[in-house]
Amino acid sequence: MLRNAARRRDLIRAFKTAKAEGAKPPLKYLQSFRDRHGKTRNYFRRPGCKTVVLPGLPGSAEFMEAYAAVLGGEPVLRIRPEKRKELYIIRAGKSSLFKIGVSRAPGNRLRELQTGAASPLELIAALAG
Repeated sequence: MLRNAARRRDLIRAFKTAKAEGAKPPLKYLQSFRDRHGKTRNYFRRPGCKTVVLPGLPGSAEFMEAYAAVLGGEPVLRIRPEKRKELYIIRAGKSSLFKIGVSRAPGNRLRELQTGAASPLELIAALAG
């Protein structure tokens, strides 16, 4: 663990030195490109290993920690927000026909179902879960 911490410090120091001198820092296996939306993407691509998305901007503390961890063989975990699903109840007109289901967007699901229904549909309830 101490060796990895020293390696991280050395990488951050080398990056800051190169940045101060106006040169591009020497980071192995780093590939950066601008996607079609104009966002810069940074990938760690070592031959024979899985491609890893690096968070943050090159030179930031978050980026350098992730880079040093991947370079040392440690996995980098990306925490993604959990997509919540909702339980919905839809009624067909004034009848006693109900549809109960689960969807991330009950309003969109209502519109989808309405295209194939003869009578107007009504969203009775949507419960987050």
